[in-house]
Amino acid sequence: MERDVEALPKLWSVRAGESLSLISGYDQIYNDIDKWEKIFEANLDKIVDPYYIFPDTVLVIPRDWPTD
Repeated sequence: MERDVEALPKLWSVRAGESLSLISGYDQIYNDIDKWEKIFEANLDKIVDPYYIFPDTVLVIPRDWPTD
C-alpha cells in the first residue's frame, strides 16, 4: 500500500535521547535508520555535528526524494 507522503511530517521537534538515525527509523519519517544523512543535510544550519542533536531543535524532514 502506497503511503501518502503529503500526510507525513515535514518538521520534527527533537526529544531527549533521540538521534538522527533513531528519528529516520521512525515509521512516520523514513522507516530506515540509514537515511539519517538526508535529515542532517537538510538541517546544516541547525546541526554542527550529526552525533549531537539537542532537544527542542525543530528539524526539517525532506520529502522531495523517493522513499524506496
